[in-house]
Amino acid sequence: MEDHDLIEIENVEALSHHHALICDVDGVRVAVPGCYIEPGSDVQRPGDRGKLVLSVWLARKLGLVAPETGAWRPGAPTPPVAHARESSFRS
Repeated sequence: MEDHDLIEIENVEALSHHHALICDVDGVRVAVPGCYIEPGSDVQRPGDRGKLVLSVWLARKLGLVAPETGAWRPGAPTPPVAHARESSFRS
C-alpha cells in the first residue's frame, strides 16, 4: 500500500473531541485530526462507532498499521490492527 491509499479500520469508537477526535482502536486511544478523516468513515464525532477511513500515511503515523517492510519498529506504540483493510474509497 502506498501512503496516499486509504485504509478502513473497523470497530472504532470515538470517545471525545478536543483538538482532535480521540478514538479507541482495539483498546488503544489515538488522536485523529478531523481534517484527516476521509469520506466513507462512520466515525466522525464523539459517540460514533464503526469504520474509520484514513490515509495509510496517517495510520502508520498513529501506529495503527505496520510499516511497508512488515518489520515492526522496536518501541512502536501499538501492534498492527488486525481488522484494517485497504479502502475502496480513493482520495
